Amino acid sequence: MVLGLGAVSFHDPGALEFREYYAAGCPHCQDLAPAWNEASSNYQGPVKFRQVECADENWRPVEENSSLCSQIQSFPTMKLFS
Repeated sequence: MVLGLGAVSFHDPGALEFREYYAAGCPHCQDLAPAWNEASSNYQGPVKFRQVECADENWRPVEENSSLCSQIQSFPTMKLFS
Protein backbone atom coordinates (compact mmCIF):
# COMPACT_ATOMS: atom_id res chain seq x y z
CA MET A 1 0.00 0.00 0.00
CA VAL A 2 1.28 3.44 -0.90
CA LEU A 3 0.90 6.08 1.77
CA GLY A 4 0.82 9.74 0.87
CA LEU A 5 2.56 12.50 2.74
CA GLY A 6 1.15 15.89 3.50
CA ALA A 7 3.01 18.93 4.73
CA VAL A 8 4.41 16.97 7.66
CA SER A 9 6.86 14.12 7.31
CA PHE A 10 5.59 10.87 8.81
CA HIS A 11 9.05 9.33 8.94
CA ASP A 12 9.74 7.49 12.18
CA PRO A 13 13.38 7.54 13.29
CA GLY A 14 14.82 4.05 12.91
CA ALA A 15 12.11 2.94 10.45
CA LEU A 16 12.78 2.39 6.76
CA GLU A 17 10.79 4.52 4.33
CA PHE A 18 10.99 4.48 0.54
CA ARG A 19 9.64 7.71 -0.95
CA GLU A 20 8.73 8.58 -4.50
CA TYR A 21 8.65 12.29 -5.29
CA TYR A 22 6.54 12.84 -8.40
CA ALA A 23 4.72 15.29 -10.64
CA ALA A 24 1.22 14.28 -11.68
CA GLY A 25 1.83 15.51 -15.25
CA CYS A 26 5.15 13.68 -15.66
CA PRO A 27 5.02 10.83 -18.21
CA HIS A 28 7.94 9.05 -16.53
CA CYS A 29 6.08 9.17 -13.19
CA GLN A 30 2.96 7.83 -14.88
CA ASP A 31 5.01 4.97 -16.38
CA LEU A 32 6.44 4.15 -12.95
CA ALA A 33 3.06 4.20 -11.17
CA PRO A 34 1.92 0.61 -11.93
CA ALA A 35 5.25 -0.91 -10.83
CA TRP A 36 5.40 1.30 -7.72
CA ASN A 37 1.84 0.37 -6.73
CA GLU A 38 2.44 -3.34 -7.35
CA ALA A 39 5.68 -3.36 -5.34
CA SER A 40 4.11 -1.48 -2.45
CA SER A 41 1.06 -3.76 -2.45
CA ASN A 42 3.03 -7.02 -2.57
CA TYR A 43 5.92 -6.09 -0.29
CA GLN A 44 5.67 -7.63 3.18
CA GLY A 45 8.85 -6.27 4.80
CA PRO A 46 9.66 -3.41 7.17
CA VAL A 47 9.92 -0.66 4.53
CA LYS A 48 6.99 1.76 4.19
CA PHE A 49 6.27 3.05 0.69
CA ARG A 50 5.25 6.71 0.50
CA GLN A 51 4.53 9.15 -2.31
CA VAL A 52 4.94 12.91 -2.32
CA GLU A 53 3.25 14.92 -5.07
CA CYS A 54 5.53 17.88 -5.81
CA ALA A 55 3.75 19.25 -8.90
CA ASP A 56 0.20 18.84 -10.18
CA GLU A 57 -0.92 17.78 -13.66
CA ASN A 58 -0.25 21.32 -14.91
CA TRP A 59 3.25 21.36 -13.37
CA ARG A 60 2.24 23.84 -10.67
CA PRO A 61 3.95 23.22 -7.32
CA VAL A 62 1.83 21.51 -4.68
CA GLU A 63 2.13 24.11 -1.93
CA GLU A 64 1.43 21.81 1.03
CA ASN A 65 4.41 19.65 0.01
CA SER A 66 6.82 22.48 -0.82
CA SER A 67 9.08 21.85 2.19
CA LEU A 68 9.34 18.13 1.34
CA CYS A 69 10.02 18.86 -2.34
CA SER A 70 12.44 21.78 -1.99
CA GLN A 71 15.54 19.69 -2.82
CA ILE A 72 13.95 17.61 -5.60
CA GLN A 73 15.28 18.56 -9.04
CA SER A 74 13.74 15.93 -11.33
CA PHE A 75 10.83 13.49 -11.48
CA PRO A 76 10.44 10.83 -10.49
CA THR A 77 12.94 10.87 -7.63
CA MET A 78 13.09 7.98 -5.18
CA LYS A 79 14.85 8.05 -1.82
CA LEU A 80 15.27 5.55 0.97
CA PHE A 81 15.22 6.95 4.50
CA SER A 82 16.39 5.08 7.56
